[in-house]
Parts: sequence; C-alpha cells; structure tokens
Amino acid sequence: MNNVLPLQAILWQLFFLLIAIALEGYILQLKLNLSRKASIDYAMAINLITTILGWFSFFYLLPILPNYIKYQAIGYIFLDRFTPPQTATLTLEVILTLSIIFMSAFIVKLQSLKLLQRFLEPPKENESAEDQKNKLNRGNRLSSLKSTFSLSNPSKATVILVANALSSSVIVLILLVRSLRVHNNG
Repeated sequence: MNNVLPLQAILWQLFFLLIAIALEGYILQLKLNLSRKASIDYAMAINLITTILGWFSFFYLLPILPNYIKYQAIGYIFLDRFTPPQTATLTLEVILTLSIIFMSAFIVKLQSLKLLQRFLEPPKENESAEDQKNKLNRGNRLSSLKSTFSLSNPSKATVILVANALSSSVIVLILLVRSLRVHNNG
C-alpha cells in the first residue's frame, strides 16, 4: 500500500496556525493585559493543542462516518474540492460540522488557557492556592455572568471566544477566496 503525504494540506494547516496564533495572540495581549511574548506563547500553545486534538478526533471519527461524508472530507483535504454531487443536505452538514468545530475549538482553547495559566503563573503573593480555590468556589453566578459580558473587564471565556471567532472568520474567508479561485481556474 502506498502512503500519500498531503503536503498541500499540511502547508495550509501551518499557514492557518500562523494566522490564528498572530490574531489570537494580539487579542490576548490587548484584553488580558499580557506581555507580547506571553500572549504569543499562550496563543501558540492553545492553538497547537487544539489542532492536535482536532486531527486526532478527525482520524478517530473518520472510520465511523457514512461513506459519502468520508469521501467528501477526504476529497476536500486531498483535492481541494468536494466531490460531486453537492446537495443541500451536504451544505447543511458542512455548516453543522463547522459550528461543532468552532464550539469544540473554543472549549479546548479555554480549558488549555486555564491549565497553562494554572501551571505557568505563580499564585498571587497574598493568596495561597487553597484561598484562590475557595474564592472561585464561592463566586456568585450573577456576578460571574455580568463579568463575562462586561466590555471593560472581559473574562477569559469572552476573550477566547472573541479571539477564536476572529481567527476562525479570517480562516473561513481565506478558504472561501481559495475555493472561488480554484473553481474559477478549474
């Protein structure tokens, strides 16, 4: 059996990673008051974790997908296009899949950021780790909800959501332009 190396897919993945790291690093620096280096480090780590988990999930789920979805996914990754026939059902499935990917990436990025900050940042000087844990457990849900949607002091979840939305939107825009270019040339 011959091995096929999807070099074009790998290069596009690297390009999209660079875009996501740059955009999300900028948002992290701007909204979480991190240094430029720390924000890029966090953005790089959370995007690499998300990408690795995403590809593992893809290869885990691929064998259990229906054949027509499997052929569409492989056709898009290797050939840059969906294989005919394209139906309204396929379009709906693509939109649903992209929504699931977006929300999954958001959750993975948020949890990765929280884990990285827990392990890499020292606890505040006047609070022990136990005090911080108790403080988090006592938090009022209403104040937590208010702080999530506050523009002046955004929570990590809001910042990650905005950063993920920005990078995902730019990547989808690039994919659309690329798709239009491929269809016009081919």
